[in-house]
Amino acid sequence: MRKTYAIIAIGAGILLYLYWHSRHKLIEEYINELKLYEKALMQAYADGEVDETEYQFLTEMQVILTKKEEAIRGSGLLGALIDALKAYGISIAAIVGGFYITTKVIRYLIKKYRPPRYKCEKCGRTFATEEELSEHVQKEHKPTQDTSKYDEVIYALQETPDWFKDLLGLILGYDINFIYNIINTWDTLSPEEKVRYGLA
Repeated sequence: MRKTYAIIAIGAGILLYLYWHSRHKLIEEYINELKLYEKALMQAYADGEVDETEYQFLTEMQVILTKKEEAIRGSGLLGALIDALKAYGISIAAIVGGFYITTKVIRYLIKKYRPPRYKCEKCGRTFATEEELSEHVQKEHKPTQDTSKYDEVIYALQETPDWFKDLLGLILGYDINFIYNIINTWDTLSPEEKVRYGLA
């Protein structure tokens, strides 16, 4: 009789261990898939742009992660998944109402690895650094008009007496400081801004 109880106890222990191990193995698999996703995302953003095959692979990985999260939720291990994510370095709060933790994790990783974007307001192209944007503007969007004409007008306005500037402002119906504002604004504009506003 004792042998029977011992065999039943050992068998139950093995079954409980297998059940516990299979449930927690889901979390281990999720974290491993997440590591693959993160590595693929880093490589995709390394060259600045995500091409079509990289995008397709990342999308498939998102589907896999979401399905694994559904299995984890079904096993009642959502808290354990959140703890595993914290140990991995991603702190995510529990989400209720049908939202997936995977969605927040992916948004976090994209925000972490996506290079910053600087957009050219003239043609819409984006660049990873401000220096690249500045270089692009100087090469591709050279002034269509000679800015020296504007410079001459501003210089002439600077050289005129103050009483004449005030009189000119009154005659034109503008604020008296209008001429001063033109001079100050022109001096503060960068070449990129002059191109953007169509002044160059």
